[in-house]
Amino acid sequence: MDMVLPALTAPLAAPAPWRLCGDGVILFYRFNRHLSGIWQHHYPVKLDKPALTFGAVMLVDYRESPVGPYRELLLIPGIFRFGMGFYPSITHIYVSSEDSVVNGYRNWGIPKKRCDFERRGDRFILTDGGTTIADLQFKTLGPRFPVTTITIPGMWRTLCHMKGGQRLKTTVSGNGSAQLARMTSAYVDHGGFPDFTRGTLLTAWKIDNFELFFPPARMSAP
Repeated sequence: MDMVLPALTAPLAAPAPWRLCGDGVILFYRFNRHLSGIWQHHYPVKLDKPALTFGAVMLVDYRESPVGPYRELLLIPGIFRFGMGFYPSITHIYVSSEDSVVNGYRNWGIPKKRCDFERRGDRFILTDGGTTIADLQFKTLGPRFPVTTITIPGMWRTLCHMKGGQRLKTTVSGNGSAQLARMTSAYVDHGGFPDFTRGTLLTAWKIDNFELFFPPARMSAP
């Protein structure tokens, strides 16, 4: 008797624009020389050193997206030179959804990888094949207040990534409510993700009930 194998499910096609809703934590860092060269670890193309080493780490729980709910940990280690301009770029990013991996690169050139996420309140645990990549816990402080990206210059929220020899630029916008946060414990496996905790943490914020908008990327030659 012939065995009938189940058909493989193709990744969900979800072209830009994307509207995403959820909550998360954003940490702003000044990265020191410890991170020199580490941004090459996952990135599919070679980047020069950041022109500015002020960056961010984001840990996000998307409740709504064009590919369904998923979670995400990303690193922006600084501002990079692309041609005649300077832009932030995501060099390391894990997500819990393969559909997000495929469409993130297809739409914006973002070099996503997939791993498993577990959330216990304000604690997030990332694992891959039984290995813990990161275990991060936070505590919120003080009152909430509304925030919006309209007060941030477009150049500082325009992400740039390389794909197929082209630069893809994406100006992100959003809004939500913010509350001061503090990281109470952190473990990062340097083999799976850069140990950003060795940088200088400037400030951390919990963002609740946010809406984030990712338009189609603008393409240009390198």
